[in-house]
Amino acid sequence: MSPLAAAALLVYYVLSPGSRPVHGHGAGCAAACRLPAATRPESYELRLEPRTVWPAAAFNGVARIAIRARHATDVITLNAKDLDVISATVTDSRLGADVAVDRLVHRPADEQFEIRLAARVAADRAYVVTVSYGGTVRNDSTGLFAISYGEEPVTAKWLVVTDFEPTYARRVFPCYDEPVYKVVFNISVVKKKNQIALSNMPIRAIEHGPDDTETVYFESTPPMSTYLVAIYVGEFEPSKNYSKITAYTQNMYMNQTEYIGVEASKRLQVMEEYTGIEYTLPKMDMLVIPDFRAGMENWGLNIFRENYIRLQENSTTAVKMSVFKLVQHEFAHQWFGNLVTCEWWDYLWLNEGFATYFEYFATKMVCPSWPMEELFVIEIHQSALSYDQTARRSITSSVCTQDEIEDQFDVITYKKSPAVLRMLRYLVTEKLFQLSLRHYLNVNRESVAEPNDLYSSFDHVLNDNDYDLGNELTVNEFMSNWTLQPGYPVLRITKNNISNTFSVTQSRFINHEKLGETTPPAWHIGLTFTTESSKDFNYTRPCFWTNKTSTLTIIPAPENSGWFLFNIKSSGFYRVNYDVDNWMALIKQLREAPAEIHVLNRAQLIDDAFNLAGAGQLDYSVPLRLAEYLQNENNTLPWRSAMESFSNIIILKDNDRGYTSLMPQVIRLAGILSAKLKLLESNDNSLFILRRSWFAVLSKACKLLNMDYCPKKTQEKFERKKMPEKTSDVTNTVAFKVSEKASIVLPAETSDLTSARQNAH
Repeated sequence: MSPLAAAALLVYYVLSPGSRPVHGHGAGCAAACRLPAATRPESYELRLEPRTVWPAAAFNGVARIAIRARHATDVITLNAKDLDVISATVTDSRLGADVAVDRLVHRPADEQFEIRLAARVAADRAYVVTVSYGGTVRNDSTGLFAISYGEEPVTAKWLVVTDFEPTYARRVFPCYDEPVYKVVFNISVVKKKNQIALSNMPIRAIEHGPDDTETVYFESTPPMSTYLVAIYVGEFEPSKNYSKITAYTQNMYMNQTEYIGVEASKRLQVMEEYTGIEYTLPKMDMLVIPDFRAGMENWGLNIFRENYIRLQENSTTAVKMSVFKLVQHEFAHQWFGNLVTCEWWDYLWLNEGFATYFEYFATKMVCPSWPMEELFVIEIHQSALSYDQTARRSITSSVCTQDEIEDQFDVITYKKSPAVLRMLRYLVTEKLFQLSLRHYLNVNRESVAEPNDLYSSFDHVLNDNDYDLGNELTVNEFMSNWTLQPGYPVLRITKNNISNTFSVTQSRFINHEKLGETTPPAWHIGLTFTTESSKDFNYTRPCFWTNKTSTLTIIPAPENSGWFLFNIKSSGFYRVNYDVDNWMALIKQLREAPAEIHVLNRAQLIDDAFNLAGAGQLDYSVPLRLAEYLQNENNTLPWRSAMESFSNIIILKDNDRGYTSLMPQVIRLAGILSAKLKLLESNDNSLFILRRSWFAVLSKACKLLNMDYCPKKTQEKFERKKMPEKTSDVTNTVAFKVSEKASIVLPAETSDLTSARQNAH
């Protein structure tokens, strides 16, 4: 969505649970897409009774919603899907008298339920809506669903659990199922005495009932959105309590959750220290279940998939890294998403972008020796560049229908937005980035936010610290430029030795023929560069900016400086192309002394060169000659970029242009990889991460070779390395479809669990 399109959005107002108005619904949002603004919730009392009689499992419920009428109306509209409403009443809170209900109207196509009143209720008056209903326990991992575990059929057991993100709460109780409506929930659950019940908050009381049942009453929640409500009923057992954290899982896996319970407290603590805000709830339960997407951040009750979270103290560093990243992602949500929530799904990246960002950089705070920024560049930054080089949506984009909302859970949200946030961090410095996020969280805590709220916090902090962003820009202007238009730029850099200037020309980078654009897109780009004479890869604050009004920018260049390299540490979300002479000079440097170029830029050069060639903007001879330096490369980061580039070419190109011409080079590089691995075999355990990375790269090379090249011994070693310790037959792998006829299966610890989570939607 371009800035012009954003300016033309139809503004649609609803009132949040607080006093502030909420703005910003796209012109595509029809009236039926959002709930009418006539009423709003003020609190919920939710009672749920699952009946686990298989296979016809069902539930009964009563939702008592305190509401306020914004203006006089004779219709109260709620979200509801697949629920059988038994009765619905409306009561005047002040008088205690029922309001006459004319009829109930179900609108299944809109997933809405209307209570039509015999007369209008008064404006700015409080009422209580009580709905009794029933529903079916699902088997599709949405709403309230069931999972079996144990050895069937003799000892099989069942659990029921909820997953409401993004719009599945309406499948369990009638509600205002939009993130803007953050209110208090009072939850109670009916269960059997041999079961336990968990929810967002600790248990307040247990009431004994008939027929071996109990009703569990939970403490009141802080104000939160419906998608964060969580309920579990089953027979899991708790691990030892570590501060506020308790892990729940099957008895047979207790020894594989106690360690993560201890370690998880560090992940919670680092977020408290960084944000300056203590974790809000009195407890954090980690529910570890089979057959679930990677993780879900319900406030106070995080849910994880078993074979992604089981961990022991003697597990490999590779396994620990994957588990800790996943836990850190969900824990980051306790601040970004739970404490401060995106106002509407247009802005999902305010939740997920920060969660992915801290998945890497908060993990780095706890484990400073781990190369988390390097992994971020490969797994997030470069992956987002690859995905977004075709016609995609903007980071902030208008959504309305359920399918459109689901589609927001994609690479743009999970990878491009955190890459842009990293670019912002480099632009404003780490200190001011942290102070700005603290301001944002404190100003908007227990409420909802849209991007302007985030940008305003940055502008406020930068102003207080007399920090000039550059180019007469505010953070609002800079970030809106990157979040409200799809794609990203490529910079063509040439040097004029006579005038000692760089010519910087920007255009949208796409890997196919350009779409007809009446106005060329332009980005505000802070330019960072170094040269052969300086080799300064530490100063990342832009000295120059691209022209605001033109695609061409002229900036001064040092005299007699040799080669030049733009986008230091790959901090900016764009690609860079050079003339052939500069490419050759960079290749010469890499062949002779690669370590004199920062490793993030070595990986960037490979990634940019191959993708530029794939887009027809650079001859393939350049990236192929560039890749030859890898025989002298002892860091896995550039290797991973190269293997990804080779695999993309082989998959996407026909045999004559791709596979046939590249295979000899891939085979030779795989041989070099194998030799490097042999050098690592005698090293001690301190090189876990390095060894893990080399095996991951060799795995990619072997896949390209259909596993035929790799020595059997190496394969056996790799198979041993890639599998985590576990006591079940569930394989810890993730499959990726690469074409209509082929897929690649990688070990989960070398795959991106964020992708697994987003793909689950």
